[in-house]
Amino acid sequence: MRRHAWLFAFTLLLALPAAAQATRAYADVTVNMRAGPDIGYPIVDLIPGGTPLYVQGCTDDWAWCDVIAYGHRGWVAGNFIRYPYRQRWVPIYGYGAIIGIPVVRFVIGDYWHRHYRHRAFYGHRDYWYGYHPRHRAPPYRYRHAPPRFVHRDHDRDRYRYRQHVEREHIEHRRVERHRAEQRRHERQRFEHRRDEHRRVEQHQAQTRRRLAPTVLHRSAPEYRGARAPHRNDARNRASAQRNTQSSHGSSRNDNHHRGKNDHRRDRHDRDKR
Repeated sequence: MRRHAWLFAFTLLLALPAAAQATRAYADVTVNMRAGPDIGYPIVDLIPGGTPLYVQGCTDDWAWCDVIAYGHRGWVAGNFIRYPYRQRWVPIYGYGAIIGIPVVRFVIGDYWHRHYRHRAFYGHRDYWYGYHPRHRAPPYRYRHAPPRFVHRDHDRDRYRYRQHVEREHIEHRRVERHRAEQRRHERQRFEHRRDEHRRVEQHQAQTRRRLAPTVLHRSAPEYRGARAPHRNDARNRASAQRNTQSSHGSSRNDNHHRGKNDHRRDRHDRDKR
């Protein structure tokens, strides 16, 4: 383990001078770093999109480039490497000759001996010595946005930002107006339901009052000053009824006796004649 650590440190120290002389680029997408300029070689590491790369050189067709990333040395497809050119980032594949990137030759024995002696696939180097690469690059994939250090037109960005803020403000006001309209309609519907409920209750109350029998209560205004009933009132009414009945009986007896006397008097008058 300690031996591997020393080998890694030694490899990193050897790579630093070369990285200082190389030009900085960045990985356009997440791409594999391989042990040679072909998709058939073993994978050394996985390079995330946006990772800074130090280009050491490329093949004669700029399909593959020898780069350094995170202290590892390997080959990355040129169409996934973005390189600064005239204040913009362009792919090395197609712009390599214009940019002036140096062309390097891949010698597997020397290259692997310097960089991959601690790798597992180094034990199968006899097989790879007979491998004939064709410099085949992987198919192009959708690239990510360039890093933040790319040159930008700040005046144009400021104008676009102001337009964006204005659009957001207009959209916010539109949403607020829509919400206010919804609240107003809901309040109107609530008031309409409340008034309708009140009308129904009033109609039901009027119907109950019209159909209910008329009852005079002592609490009515015209009876408010009347005397309260007493328990002797019933006795007085009963005695009054008895007196009335007795008076009617005596008057009938008087009439009966008066009729008998008149009859006798008439009969006496006839006898005298």
